[in-house]
Amino acid sequence: MTKDKLLLVIPFHNTFIDSDLKILEEIFEVKTIVFGSNKIYTPLYLIKQFFQCLFYILSVKVIFVQFGGYHSFFPALFSKIANKKSFIVVHGTDAINFPEIGYGLLRKKLPRLFCYWSYNLCTKILPVSESLIFNENTYFDPEKPKKLGVLAEFPLIPKEKFEVIYNGIDSNKWQVDFSQKVPNTFLTVAAGNAMKSINKGTDLIIAVARKFPELKFTIVGLTEILEKKVDGNITYLPKCSQETLNTLYNSHQYYFQLSISEGFGLSLCEAMYCGCIPIVSNVNILPKIAGEYGVVLKKRSGKDLENIILDINHSKLSFKFEKVSNHIILEYSIKIRKQKLIKIVTA
Repeated sequence: MTKDKLLLVIPFHNTFIDSDLKILEEIFEVKTIVFGSNKIYTPLYLIKQFFQCLFYILSVKVIFVQFGGYHSFFPALFSKIANKKSFIVVHGTDAINFPEIGYGLLRKKLPRLFCYWSYNLCTKILPVSESLIFNENTYFDPEKPKKLGVLAEFPLIPKEKFEVIYNGIDSNKWQVDFSQKVPNTFLTVAAGNAMKSINKGTDLIIAVARKFPELKFTIVGLTEILEKKVDGNITYLPKCSQETLNTLYNSHQYYFQLSISEGFGLSLCEAMYCGCIPIVSNVNILPKIAGEYGVVLKKRSGKDLENIILDINHSKLSFKFEKVSNHIILEYSIKIRKQKLIKIVTA
């Protein structure tokens, strides 16, 4: 039986985009357009994409776009003109306007405009959490709650246009070994530069770690810090392979996800699946993912984080690793995302 064709439009390849690609390839013949990530060439990318969409539009049944941005406009426009179904998966930065921390595509006028056009033209918007539709952030500044999400920026978009489909982890890709856990060890996975470090809360973690020399902390991904002299109880690692991450998740007892803004928290799910007890910021979906198995930092405060570490140290807070792991598989498995994704794109 011949499969219907689907046009997949992506700005780049990464783990969760490729995971969705694998799902879509089971039911569609997928044609892929990779937009490109070099901002200097954006006008050329747009011209090229215009002709690519023109070439594919009549032969495909569905258009599926990862992230909103420049690259989502022509696919949404062509789908509207040709009366084709189109979906845009919103992951985080494409729903956020947070200039205080230099984060969010919607803080920039031109990308914001392309997102607005795209979201209005497409058939459905598929955020990876409810918080990307609308939420109030009291974590960054409790005195000035900040409204975030697509509807905070574009309130006239109909609510029925949204359908939340959580990200999910593939348990087959992760080996769980609770016997490797080392007591009093804390891990976080961040990325890249200093600004991203602030958004992920690693500045708080580093400051607090220095006050607990008897505890061990591991921070993955902060390339700018790797060249600096490190503290005795803090290990800095570069971006790691999945195999190395798996080892780190299995060997650490606690996992920090102290983001100021977070679309979902896939690394948090991976760590919890491997039995890590979560310590999360009171942001977006993070407390829901942590559930009853972790601790929530209510506001961005080094002192409050220090108190959490003290409480953990004194009370020896612990849950059965199996329960933490099973919670993730029951609520945030790739199988659940697959079922919902196939249902909506084939409806």
